[in-house]
Amino acid sequence: MTVSGEGPLAPHRVAAAAAPAVDRLRLAIAGRARERLAPVLTQWDVGPRALQTVAMLRNTVPDRAVHRDHLGALFVYQPDGPAMVDEVIAQGLVHESPTGALRLTEAGRRIVGSIHRVTGDIAGELWSGREEHCATLAGLAGRVADAAARSGGGALSVLAPLAELPGATPALVLAERLTLLRFHRFDAHVAAWRAAGLTAGEVAGLPPGPVRDTVEEETNRRAGEPYEVLDPDERFAFCAGLGALPG
Repeated sequence: MTVSGEGPLAPHRVAAAAAPAVDRLRLAIAGRARERLAPVLTQWDVGPRALQTVAMLRNTVPDRAVHRDHLGALFVYQPDGPAMVDEVIAQGLVHESPTGALRLTEAGRRIVGSIHRVTGDIAGELWSGREEHCATLAGLAGRVADAAARSGGGALSVLAPLAELPGATPALVLAERLTLLRFHRFDAHVAAWRAAGLTAGEVAGLPPGPVRDTVEEETNRRAGEPYEVLDPDERFAFCAGLGALPG
Protein backbone atom coordinates (compact mmCIF):
# COMPACT_ATOMS: atom_id res chain seq x y z
CA MET A 1 0.00 0.00 0.00
CA THR A 2 1.32 3.46 -0.87
CA VAL A 3 2.02 5.60 2.19
CA SER A 4 3.60 8.67 0.60
CA GLY A 5 2.38 12.20 1.14
CA GLU A 6 -0.33 11.60 -1.44
CA GLY A 7 -1.15 8.02 -0.52
CA PRO A 8 -4.28 6.80 1.28
CA LEU A 9 -2.55 7.01 4.66
CA ALA A 10 -1.28 10.56 4.23
CA PRO A 11 -2.37 12.70 7.20
CA HIS A 12 -4.85 14.78 5.23
CA ARG A 13 -6.48 11.68 3.77
CA VAL A 14 -6.69 10.03 7.18
CA ALA A 15 -8.31 13.17 8.57
CA ALA A 16 -10.93 12.98 5.81
CA ALA A 17 -11.51 9.26 6.40
CA ALA A 18 -11.73 9.54 10.19
CA ALA A 19 -14.12 12.50 10.25
CA PRO A 20 -17.35 10.61 9.38
CA ALA A 21 -16.58 7.91 11.96
CA VAL A 22 -15.83 10.50 14.65
CA ASP A 23 -19.08 12.31 13.85
CA ARG A 24 -21.08 9.07 13.84
CA LEU A 25 -19.80 7.95 17.24
CA ARG A 26 -20.02 11.31 18.97
CA LEU A 27 -23.48 12.12 17.61
CA ALA A 28 -24.75 8.71 18.69
CA ILE A 29 -23.66 9.47 22.24
CA ALA A 30 -24.94 13.05 22.14
CA GLY A 31 -28.40 11.99 20.95
CA ARG A 32 -28.80 9.49 23.76
CA ALA A 33 -27.37 11.95 26.29
CA ARG A 34 -30.00 14.57 25.50
CA GLU A 35 -32.73 12.08 26.36
CA ARG A 36 -31.13 11.00 29.63
CA LEU A 37 -30.32 14.53 30.72
CA ALA A 38 -33.98 15.59 30.51
CA PRO A 39 -34.45 15.12 34.29
CA VAL A 40 -31.41 17.32 34.90
CA LEU A 41 -32.96 20.06 32.78
CA THR A 42 -36.15 19.84 34.82
CA GLN A 43 -34.31 19.79 38.15
CA TRP A 44 -32.25 22.88 37.34
CA ASP A 45 -34.90 24.62 35.22
CA VAL A 46 -32.46 24.69 32.31
CA GLY A 47 -33.46 24.65 28.64
CA PRO A 48 -31.80 22.66 25.85
CA ARG A 49 -29.91 25.73 24.59
CA ALA A 50 -28.39 26.34 28.01
CA LEU A 51 -27.43 22.69 28.28
CA GLN A 52 -25.69 22.90 24.91
CA THR A 53 -23.67 25.92 26.04
CA VAL A 54 -22.70 24.44 29.41
CA ALA A 55 -21.74 21.16 27.71
CA MET A 56 -19.20 23.06 25.64
CA LEU A 57 -17.59 24.20 28.91
CA ARG A 58 -17.33 20.73 30.44
CA ASN A 59 -13.54 20.63 30.16
CA THR A 60 -13.12 23.86 32.11
CA VAL A 61 -13.73 22.08 35.42
CA PRO A 62 -12.76 22.66 38.12
CA ASP A 63 -11.97 26.35 37.57
CA ARG A 64 -10.42 27.09 34.18
CA ALA A 65 -11.53 30.33 32.54
CA VAL A 66 -12.16 30.86 28.84
CA HIS A 67 -12.84 34.09 27.03
CA ARG A 68 -16.32 34.92 25.79
CA ASP A 69 -15.00 35.35 22.23
CA HIS A 70 -13.56 31.83 22.23
CA LEU A 71 -16.81 30.32 23.47
CA GLY A 72 -18.57 32.30 20.77
CA ALA A 73 -16.35 30.59 18.19
CA LEU A 74 -18.22 27.36 18.92
CA PHE A 75 -21.45 29.00 17.77
CA VAL A 76 -20.14 30.62 14.58
CA TYR A 77 -22.98 29.04 12.58
CA GLN A 78 -25.64 30.19 15.05
CA PRO A 79 -26.57 33.90 14.81
CA ASP A 80 -27.96 33.76 18.36
CA GLY A 81 -24.65 32.53 19.79
CA PRO A 82 -24.05 35.67 21.93
CA ALA A 83 -27.58 35.35 23.33
CA MET A 84 -26.86 31.73 24.27
CA VAL A 85 -23.87 32.85 26.32
CA ASP A 86 -25.91 35.60 27.96
CA GLU A 87 -28.60 33.07 28.89
CA VAL A 88 -26.29 30.80 30.90
CA ILE A 89 -24.85 33.83 32.67
CA ALA A 90 -28.34 35.08 33.55
CA GLN A 91 -29.30 31.62 34.83
CA GLY A 92 -26.33 31.55 37.18
CA LEU A 93 -24.55 28.67 35.43
CA VAL A 94 -21.59 30.74 34.23
CA HIS A 95 -19.88 33.78 35.75
CA GLU A 96 -18.36 36.49 33.54
CA SER A 97 -15.57 38.75 34.79
CA PRO A 98 -15.24 42.40 33.67
CA THR A 99 -12.61 41.25 31.16
CA GLY A 100 -14.91 38.68 29.53
CA ALA A 101 -13.44 35.64 31.27
CA LEU A 102 -16.06 32.92 31.76
CA ARG A 103 -16.07 30.32 34.54
CA LEU A 104 -18.61 27.71 35.53
CA THR A 105 -20.44 28.43 38.76
CA GLU A 106 -21.16 25.71 41.31
CA ALA A 107 -24.50 25.07 39.60
CA GLY A 108 -22.77 24.86 36.24
CA ARG A 109 -20.21 22.41 37.60
CA ARG A 110 -22.97 20.17 38.94
CA ILE A 111 -24.58 20.02 35.51
CA VAL A 112 -21.19 19.25 33.97
CA GLY A 113 -20.81 16.41 36.46
CA SER A 114 -24.10 14.98 35.22
CA ILE A 115 -22.95 15.33 31.62
CA HIS A 116 -19.75 13.40 32.34
CA ARG A 117 -21.61 10.64 34.17
CA VAL A 118 -24.24 10.23 31.47
CA THR A 119 -21.64 10.30 28.69
CA GLY A 120 -19.61 7.64 30.46
CA ASP A 121 -22.66 5.43 30.96
CA ILE A 122 -23.72 5.68 27.32
CA ALA A 123 -20.23 5.09 25.92
CA GLY A 124 -19.85 2.10 28.22
CA GLU A 125 -23.13 0.63 27.01
CA LEU A 126 -22.45 1.23 23.33
CA TRP A 127 -18.98 -0.28 23.51
CA SER A 128 -19.57 -2.93 26.16
CA GLY A 129 -17.09 -5.80 25.90
CA ARG A 130 -14.68 -3.66 23.87
CA GLU A 131 -12.72 -2.14 26.75
CA GLU A 132 -9.32 -3.20 25.40
CA HIS A 133 -10.25 -1.95 21.94
CA CYS A 134 -11.36 1.39 23.42
CA ALA A 135 -8.16 1.68 25.45
CA THR A 136 -6.03 1.14 22.33
CA LEU A 137 -8.01 3.70 20.35
CA ALA A 138 -7.97 6.14 23.26
CA GLY A 139 -4.17 5.94 23.31
CA LEU A 140 -3.95 6.77 19.61
CA ALA A 141 -6.62 9.47 19.90
CA GLY A 142 -4.78 10.97 22.87
CA ARG A 143 -1.59 11.47 20.90
CA VAL A 144 -3.50 13.08 18.03
CA ALA A 145 -5.52 15.18 20.47
CA ASP A 146 -2.37 16.46 22.18
CA ALA A 147 -1.02 17.57 18.80
CA ALA A 148 -4.39 19.05 17.85
CA ALA A 149 -4.49 21.12 21.04
CA ARG A 150 -1.33 22.88 19.91
CA SER A 151 -2.74 23.90 16.53
CA GLY A 152 -6.45 24.49 17.07
CA GLY A 153 -8.42 27.69 16.90
CA GLY A 154 -10.87 29.46 19.18
CA ALA A 155 -13.32 26.59 19.54
CA LEU A 156 -10.62 24.10 20.49
CA SER A 157 -9.23 26.47 23.09
CA VAL A 158 -12.50 25.97 24.99
CA LEU A 159 -12.53 22.17 24.66
CA ALA A 160 -8.81 21.65 25.38
CA PRO A 161 -7.21 20.59 27.59
CA LEU A 162 -9.54 17.71 28.35
CA ALA A 163 -10.77 17.27 31.90
CA GLU A 164 -10.05 13.56 32.17
CA LEU A 165 -11.52 12.71 35.55
CA PRO A 166 -10.10 10.09 37.94
CA GLY A 167 -11.65 6.69 37.34
CA ALA A 168 -12.83 7.51 33.82
CA THR A 169 -13.37 4.35 31.78
CA PRO A 170 -11.53 3.79 28.48
CA ALA A 171 -14.86 4.31 26.70
CA LEU A 172 -15.39 7.73 28.27
CA VAL A 173 -11.78 8.76 27.67
CA LEU A 174 -12.09 7.77 24.02
CA ALA A 175 -15.41 9.56 23.61
CA GLU A 176 -14.05 12.82 24.98
CA ARG A 177 -10.84 12.64 22.97
CA LEU A 178 -12.92 12.16 19.85
CA THR A 179 -14.85 15.29 20.78
CA LEU A 180 -11.60 17.23 20.79
CA LEU A 181 -10.67 15.87 17.35
CA ARG A 182 -14.12 16.76 16.09
CA PHE A 183 -13.71 20.37 17.13
CA HIS A 184 -10.18 20.56 15.80
CA ARG A 185 -11.71 19.79 12.41
CA PHE A 186 -14.45 22.33 13.15
CA ASP A 187 -11.78 25.03 13.61
CA ALA A 188 -9.95 23.80 10.49
CA HIS A 189 -13.12 24.15 8.43
CA VAL A 190 -13.83 27.65 9.74
CA ALA A 191 -10.26 28.70 8.94
CA ALA A 192 -10.56 27.18 5.46
CA TRP A 193 -13.73 28.99 4.42
CA ARG A 194 -12.52 32.25 5.91
CA ALA A 195 -9.29 31.92 3.91
CA ALA A 196 -11.49 31.54 0.83
CA GLY A 197 -13.21 34.84 1.66
CA LEU A 198 -16.54 33.26 2.60
CA THR A 199 -18.97 33.91 5.45
CA ALA A 200 -20.70 31.31 7.61
CA GLY A 201 -23.93 31.86 5.70
CA GLU A 202 -22.24 31.53 2.33
CA VAL A 203 -20.39 28.31 3.15
CA ALA A 204 -23.56 26.71 4.51
CA GLY A 205 -25.20 27.01 1.10
CA LEU A 206 -22.12 26.41 -1.01
CA PRO A 207 -22.97 24.20 -4.02
CA PRO A 208 -20.66 21.50 -5.37
CA GLY A 209 -17.86 22.96 -7.43
CA PRO A 210 -14.28 24.27 -7.36
CA VAL A 211 -14.77 26.63 -4.41
CA ARG A 212 -16.32 23.93 -2.25
CA ASP A 213 -13.57 21.49 -3.26
CA THR A 214 -10.91 24.04 -2.32
CA VAL A 215 -12.46 24.59 1.11
CA GLU A 216 -12.69 20.85 1.72
CA GLU A 217 -9.10 20.25 0.66
CA GLU A 218 -7.86 23.02 2.93
CA THR A 219 -9.98 21.69 5.78
CA ASN A 220 -8.44 18.24 5.39
CA ARG A 221 -4.93 19.69 5.18
CA ARG A 222 -5.36 21.60 8.44
CA ALA A 223 -7.25 18.79 10.17
CA GLY A 224 -4.62 16.30 9.07
CA GLU A 225 -1.65 18.01 10.71
CA PRO A 226 -2.11 16.33 14.14
CA TYR A 227 -2.20 12.88 12.51
CA GLU A 228 1.45 13.33 11.61
CA VAL A 229 2.29 12.08 15.13
CA LEU A 230 1.04 8.61 14.12
CA ASP A 231 2.92 6.37 11.75
CA PRO A 232 1.03 4.95 8.74
CA ASP A 233 0.22 1.66 10.47
CA GLU A 234 -1.20 3.55 13.46
CA ARG A 235 -3.28 5.79 11.20
CA PHE A 236 -4.74 2.72 9.52
CA ALA A 237 -5.42 1.06 12.90
CA PHE A 238 -7.13 4.22 14.16
CA CYS A 239 -9.49 4.57 11.18
CA ALA A 240 -10.26 0.85 11.09
CA GLY A 241 -10.78 0.74 14.84
CA LEU A 242 -13.25 3.62 14.79
CA GLY A 243 -15.12 1.98 11.95
CA ALA A 244 -15.51 -1.21 14.00
CA LEU A 245 -17.21 0.55 16.91
CA PRO A 246 -21.02 0.58 17.00
CA GLY A 247 -22.77 3.86 17.28
